[in-house]
Amino acid sequence: MSIAFAFSPDGRSLAVQVVTKDEVNTFTFRDLTAMRQIRKVSAALGYPANGGPVTFQPDGASVIAAPMFGRVAFPSGEVITKGGPSLEVDPVSDDGTTPYTHPRGFRPYIRLWDARTLRPMGQDLSTGPVRTSLSAPETATAVSPDGRLFATVHASRPGHQIKVWDSRTRTQLGVPLTGPARRPWPGGSPVATGVRPPHWWPRGAAPRHEEVVGCRRRTLQSSPLRPYGPRCGRRTGRPISVPCRCSPEGSSTSATGAP
Repeated sequence: MSIAFAFSPDGRSLAVQVVTKDEVNTFTFRDLTAMRQIRKVSAALGYPANGGPVTFQPDGASVIAAPMFGRVAFPSGEVITKGGPSLEVDPVSDDGTTPYTHPRGFRPYIRLWDARTLRPMGQDLSTGPVRTSLSAPETATAVSPDGRLFATVHASRPGHQIKVWDSRTRTQLGVPLTGPARRPWPGGSPVATGVRPPHWWPRGAAPRHEEVVGCRRRTLQSSPLRPYGPRCGRRTGRPISVPCRCSPEGSSTSATGAP
């Protein structure tokens, strides 16, 4: 199921789009002052592969319900401009005239749309895929308030790159900004902090170890896919070396020493 919704500019109404697995698209307008439904439109239009956002136009007279419904009049629910599977939009410009399609790992471009005709404006801006462990794909793109500049995050070795694009010239501005791939260890290294990096046992070579469960010990075979660690009371993949203390009633344990 896919659900998307948006408030009207005056905050008195809510537009809701629900798409179920049977490909039925249902679009409703709700009056928030009386908490009642104003209009409901349903049609079997297909299921959006990548979700379908809902956005009110700044004048409050229509809503973009992507991708299938398109541009819908408020509050009548009449479809003004029909959408389609390719209408995969993310945000809309502040003035409401230009919806944007942001890049993803499978979609290496930025696309600008005309909010009235729901047709692409010019050629796509080729950015390459946005794929990095530092941010989700939907947050890996930013746009300036006037819609001219875009910034995208890309994975690179050994860190990441932030590229800035001009949507008018469809070109990259300057050289990419670079940054580290991950936060460094406090103190400079795992050895300096007393924290051991994970170790993965080869399949079939994991040693047997003890596990504390409710102040009882039992011997278990380590999982070849589980790293060792010094936490008490958990299956950690190595013999427990941190002292464990039982609660007075003997129902739980706590670890002493370094966590």
